[in-house]
Amino acid sequence: ADSSLRRARRPSLAVSSVATSLHLWRGYLPAPLQRGPFGPRTQRGAAGGAMGAVYSALLAALGFAQPPLVTDFLFVGDSLTFYNGGVWEEVARLAPEGALGHIETVVEGYAPLAKLLPMARATLQQLGPKEEGRRRVCVLQEDLPETTVASFESAARDLAALCEQYGWELVLLSCWGYGAEGKPRPGLTPMSDGQVMKAHRRMATLLQREGHTCKIAPAGAAKARCELLLRNASLPAVPLLAKDNEHPSIALTHMMARCVVGAVYGR
Repeated sequence: ADSSLRRARRPSLAVSSVATSLHLWRGYLPAPLQRGPFGPRTQRGAAGGAMGAVYSALLAALGFAQPPLVTDFLFVGDSLTFYNGGVWEEVARLAPEGALGHIETVVEGYAPLAKLLPMARATLQQLGPKEEGRRRVCVLQEDLPETTVASFESAARDLAALCEQYGWELVLLSCWGYGAEGKPRPGLTPMSDGQVMKAHRRMATLLQREGHTCKIAPAGAAKARCELLLRNASLPAVPLLAKDNEHPSIALTHMMARCVVGAVYGR
């Protein structure tokens, strides 16, 4: 039995030794492995890229996850995005260590994506091509009760094409419906959380079929789920909306950020 236990332990010791050797060996590899969160991005020829690929493949085979790439963000949206100091501030707090790059914003109150499109285009053009070894994510937030589904789809398509051109992945930040209770204000189309989510799922499916990289950060669905769980458990309600029943509370802004981080980093 002792002999069997010793034999069973050997592979794990071997794996640890090999992994340790790889991490030590990594310090002597050419510069391409030192980019992103590990240091300055420099080039020393194709050999470094080949060695880096070998290193990554060996670590993956041993079950060691690679650190996420440094991610630059562009947030495009209205007051639902910039309320409570901005959802990007919470994303910055929640992002994995060493994985957060630059954050840019194109935000304006009562502005649908169709109105924000020219400013977003100018920002994307100014930022230029993607840098090697980095990741870019554009978070689009449409306030559907203040516009139409047709306008949202048209603007999202245009922005998806721009993102594709400049190397940005797309995340649709799906928010919530409002306006169904009481008399809606002028220019508002009452919508439910489910209707908002359905429109975003349809848009994401269309963009994916057209070859775009697109994910959903389902903040509205998370809000509805949270409310249902609290109600079923007979727990006190958590205020997820501000007093105007449209904008997010601090708790909901945090929830929005968690949905974005989940869509981007898979956690």
